[in-house]
Amino acid sequence: MAEGADASGRPWRDGALWALAATGLLAAGFLFYVYLASLVAAGHLEDPQTARTQHALVIYARVMLVKGLLPQLWIALALWPVLGRRLLRRLGGRLGEGVGLLACAALAGLVVLPTLLLADLPGLPAVRFRDLGNALATLAETSAAVVAALWLARAWTRQRRAGGTA
Repeated sequence: MAEGADASGRPWRDGALWALAATGLLAAGFLFYVYLASLVAAGHLEDPQTARTQHALVIYARVMLVKGLLPQLWIALALWPVLGRRLLRRLGGRLGEGVGLLACAALAGLVVLPTLLLADLPGLPAVRFRDLGNALATLAETSAAVVAALWLARAWTRQRRAGGTA
């Protein structure tokens, strides 16, 4: 993404496209993961257990997507201009980009984990962690998913811009 806005507004349009693409990739990838988990459960459990497990997976998907992954992604996107670009300039290249994206995602996760995930919102139950290790594992997993979505979407928008498509 370009550093600022020019007269054409293209950098802002590229940023919006990056955000939309990352949101779509993260949501689609996570829902596909939950779908695969549902198929595995259906193949390995008895009928009553399968129905309960699939219902639990639906609740898990809704809670993690709405209260965890998407807010973490959007906060990471908001942190990019301040933190990510600084690391990109300091380290340079793909390493700087990766470290910047990881730093933004991890910091966003540290905001989301103790607030939104633990909040008991209407229709979205609170997440309860077994222990600190479970919370840290969740932070690592969500951060990895957010970084993957951001990186893939960023590569796609960069390729799109290099190809000159509007």
